[in-house]
Amino acid sequence: IFFFAKIMQCHFVQHMRVHTGEKPFDCPECDKKFTQKSTLYRHMRIHTGEKPFSCPVCQRCFRHKQVRHAHMLTHSEEKPFHCSVCGKDFFMKARFSRHMKIHSGEKPFSCLVCQKSFIHKNDLQKHMVIHSGEKAFECSECGKKFTMKSNLLIHMRIHTGEKPFSCSVCQKSFRHEQTRQAHMLTHSEEKPFHCSSNCKRTFNNKSYLERHIDTDNGERLVGSSEHGTTFSKKTNMTDMGSKAKQYSCSECGKTFGWRCHFVQHMRVHTGEKPFDCPECDKKFTQKSTLYRHMRIHTGEKPFSCPVCQRCFRHKQVRHAHMLTHSEEKPFHCSVCGKDFFMKITTSADHEFGVYSYIQDI
Repeated sequence: IFFFAKIMQCHFVQHMRVHTGEKPFDCPECDKKFTQKSTLYRHMRIHTGEKPFSCPVCQRCFRHKQVRHAHMLTHSEEKPFHCSVCGKDFFMKARFSRHMKIHSGEKPFSCLVCQKSFIHKNDLQKHMVIHSGEKAFECSECGKKFTMKSNLLIHMRIHTGEKPFSCSVCQKSFRHEQTRQAHMLTHSEEKPFHCSSNCKRTFNNKSYLERHIDTDNGERLVGSSEHGTTFSKKTNMTDMGSKAKQYSCSECGKTFGWRCHFVQHMRVHTGEKPFDCPECDKKFTQKSTLYRHMRIHTGEKPFSCPVCQRCFRHKQVRHAHMLTHSEEKPFHCSVCGKDFFMKITTSADHEFGVYSYIQDI
């Protein structure tokens, strides 16, 4: 009875610390404090690197028993938590609960500054950094700063050369899981992203679908065979002819009718390149240029020749290739009469060479 009473008293003392805020157990390595000694012990594993709980299937080790238990479910086919709305199954109750908030529309975590709401608490914490502007995590190699530690760790792979995500088909490695997933679609005929308009085009990359939709919504003039030549509310025939070029560059005097074009142009003068490649250290002035560059890393070649099925990364290169299947040679040398199917330096150099030869004679 005495032993039982002692345990009850211990639990009572621990509980009272919730109200008093007392944290008597200090970490000797950092400045964190804890209400319970057992919590301090678990925290110390961060500093010691101890991971006493291992998975019997893949031998992966974990600091906490609960995390090991959650990991074990990934080796099982059992997914006991079923979403009655969309039919998706989950093996963890926590993930199922987070998923259900998508359908309910519940966003219980609100930003006190701008009132924006979030489904998850960690999303709110990430958002709050925008208002503080704090970038506490600095790269020891190049000095670049980040708002979150996870972004710094990802960035460090550029310096270390680490590419932990590999393609199961061709073994090509990537620094980011998202890049690997985009690459994996190049091995598949699957195109899961569908355009909801009349053209019914499909895409194997979500970013390509978004750009395609943006084009239809009037970001620029559309004149394709699928959609016909159309003008949106943002851009119509009347606007194209009468819209004043209201944005003027103070550096070179060039004028623009659209603010987005003006902003892009100003980067020529400022040298700003806000779009970073997640795989290498290259930077770009436009998001579209970054998208095209990413095909080097993913290996994606979305433009195929309908004659020989050869694939290309860029539409312009595919177009130039198509001319090799045609008898058409629209570029004519005025000196010797030779014709060319491509307007590149070949025809220009040829004409200059022939002209120089005649002059020498």
